[in-house]
Order: sequence, then structure tokens, then C-alpha cells
Amino acid sequence: MAGKRCQGPVAGAFALSGLLLILLAIWPGAARAELDPFIDARRICRTLLPAFAAQPINLVREPTRWLSDGRTVIVYQWTGDRLGHDDDAGWLACWFLPMKYTGGLWQIEKLETSKYGVMSRYDVQQLYKLLRMDPDRGAIPIEGGEFNLGYLVQQAINALALGCLYALIAVAFSLIYAAGRFINFAFGPLITMGAFMLLTTGGVVGRTDLGPVATFVLAMAVVAIPSAVYGWTMYAAIFRHLAQRPLAAMIAAIGLAIALREAVWLLHGPSTQWLPFQPNAMLHLGTVDGFTVVASVRHMFIGVAAGLLAIALYVAGRRTRWGRAFRASVQDCDMVALLGVDGGRLIAYAFLIGGMLAGLAGAFAAWHYGPVDFRMGTPLGFKALTAAVVGGLGSIPGAFLGGIAVAAVETVAGAAIGSAWRDVVVFGLLAGMLVLRPSGMAGDRP
Repeated sequence: MAGKRCQGPVAGAFALSGLLLILLAIWPGAARAELDPFIDARRICRTLLPAFAAQPINLVREPTRWLSDGRTVIVYQWTGDRLGHDDDAGWLACWFLPMKYTGGLWQIEKLETSKYGVMSRYDVQQLYKLLRMDPDRGAIPIEGGEFNLGYLVQQAINALALGCLYALIAVAFSLIYAAGRFINFAFGPLITMGAFMLLTTGGVVGRTDLGPVATFVLAMAVVAIPSAVYGWTMYAAIFRHLAQRPLAAMIAAIGLAIALREAVWLLHGPSTQWLPFQPNAMLHLGTVDGFTVVASVRHMFIGVAAGLLAIALYVAGRRTRWGRAFRASVQDCDMVALLGVDGGRLIAYAFLIGGMLAGLAGAFAAWHYGPVDFRMGTPLGFKALTAAVVGGLGSIPGAFLGGIAVAAVETVAGAAIGSAWRDVVVFGLLAGMLVLRPSGMAGDRP
């Protein structure tokens, strides 16, 4: 491997236009309240009822309580469940944060339930995801610990969709590392920006009558184009000048990541928002050991989209002039420069593709899970970086392999020992791979 990196001229005029395009894409605008499908607190609370009583009998809502500290409490009570026993009485209390802290949006602080006790905001987010997976299942346990073969099959399907998200971001990390030998930490906030681009434009895209597939393609195009331009802009404005200084480039990436995250926080606020349009169609794959295994439209769309992108990257890397030149540049930059290849342009294209993949991954995450907030890109980015290291940092095939591996480990850990320990296991895997096999599972294959 050559030690010296290539550098060449890149059109700096893209910097200003790219920044303006990104600002327009993520600006919340005056229609921000219209994009929140959970504007009514009672409606939010009622969406959680199927997890505690699939068909409640004598459902009664108590008068809404406004507390002196600004919090709001909504309580529902029922005397039985038509799908259960006559004595399945219960209650649900939804506690909402003071609206002065949430930018005027209804945000659940916690739940108090007769069935599961007190549930945190994290538990509520997991509950939303499980309800969207199978809204007819009824009561759903929150934590893992006891599971059968059917549950493992369901978790494998979930891990595959999550692995596709990690793989796309891991490819972005690997492209930049292979080209410039540094890690671009600014991809984390770009993931968040991709999610907010979809959120901001989702109200318009979701109201189109183009069908689910065409709507999905249109929504992803809205995210992919400005994300790609922003990836190019990052290189043209900053990293082109730091091509021979990888440590300085990494420090600049950290500073840019903090600046982007704070910008998203100032534009959209600290509260969690929800995507206003999501396909809810479910495909029941069968019943295994009494557990209904399902796959959602989101699973299939994300899997197909990630597969198509993987094929496109593979073909571009081996059949196009740019792909062959890039792979050769990774191996020996000086020799490629002697042959007349513009190394700087190659690295700029790597930033362009990496930015597009990171933005799309953020949009996929919002499309799949629903909640969007300014912090979401940070954990996704670090887990994707773990996937890139596990697969082999700088290897495109290794990025996909590592993404699936990390998602599988995370999903199994959450099911076996509880969701609170997932990050411990995942980043423990990162430390172990760095010690035992620094080159990753795929080695040094570009």
C-alpha cells in the first residue's frame, strides 16, 4: 500500500451552492406543525393501547390533568379485553413533557401502566416499533430474556434490515478511509440530516398518489441528491486542503460533525419528531412455535434498495473507468498519478458517493423506525464505523459483511440479555476486533 495520498483540483464553486441546497433541504419552514402526525396528545396515548389491551372493554378516559410544572397526564382505564379474560382490567397513564421544553410538540416523558409498571421514553420508542411491526398482536413484552425459534427468526429479519443500514454507512466510511486514510466523523450528522430532509419534504411526498414504490423512490431521490452534493462540498471546502495531513483532516471532521449536529438542533429543536407517512402493509410469513413471523414493506424496500446499491457499487468498482482508477489509486497513488489519473477528482467522487450513502441511510432509518431527532446520527454512525472495522476498514465487501454481523450481534444481545446491554456488546466487539484481527474479516480487499 502506498503511503502518499493523491491530491488534485476540484471545482470549489460547489461549496457555496451545496451548503445552500442542504440548508433549504433541512430547513423546517412554517409547515413544521403539519408534519407531526401525533400533534394531539390523546391520539398519541391511544396509539399505545393495543400493547396493553388489544380490544379494551368499557374504555374510559379520565379528565386531562395539567400539573403545575407544565406536564400533562392522560389516563385511560378499561374493565376487560375481548381477546383476553374478563378480569383483564387495567389502566394506562401517559405523561407528557412541558411543551415549553419541546418546541410546542407533544412528547411522552414516561408511561405508567398496570401491566408493565413505569416505562421510560426509550421503552416507548421500542413499543412504537413493535406495534408497527404487528399491530394485531396485542400485549407485547418490552425486554428480552425468554424467546423461542419463531422469535429468533423474527429477530433475524429485523437484523437484516438493520444490517443494511449499517452497511451503507460503513461503505461511506470505507470509501473515505481507502482514499484519504482518515475517518470522516462528519458522516454521523449527515445521517441525521438525511432523516430530517425526508421529514421536512415527507408531507409533500407522502400526499402523492404515485403508489408506495414510486413514493419511496421519489422520497429517496429528494435525499440522495443534496446529500451527494454535500459530500462533494465537504471535500471541496475543507478536506481537499488537508489531503496530506490525515490527523488534521480527522480533527476537522470532528469539528464539522459537532457544528452540523448543533445546526440541526437549532433548526429542528431537541424533541423527537415522527415521519408523517409510512407504509404499514405486513407480510405474514408463518407461525413458528406459536410466534407469528412478519416482514413489513419497510423491511423489503430497505433490503432491495441496499442490494441494488451494493450491486451498483460492485459493477462501478470493476467495470467503469472511475472504479478501476479508484481501486488502483488505493493500491498505489504515485503510479496512478504517473499514468495521468487525477487523484483529487477520485477522492472527491468518493466523498460524493459517501455523502449520498450516509444521507440515504438516515432516510432509510427514518422510513423504517419513524422517530427522528438530532442525536440519531451519532449512535448509527459509531455502530456503522464498528461494522466497517469488523468487516475491514477500507474494504467495500467487508463493509456489507460487517454491517450484517454487527446488526446480528446487536439484535441477539438485545433479545438475550436486554436492550440496555446492546451497545456494551457491540462496542466490546469493536475492541475485540481491533486487538485480535485489526484488518477485519475481509482483510485488505478494496
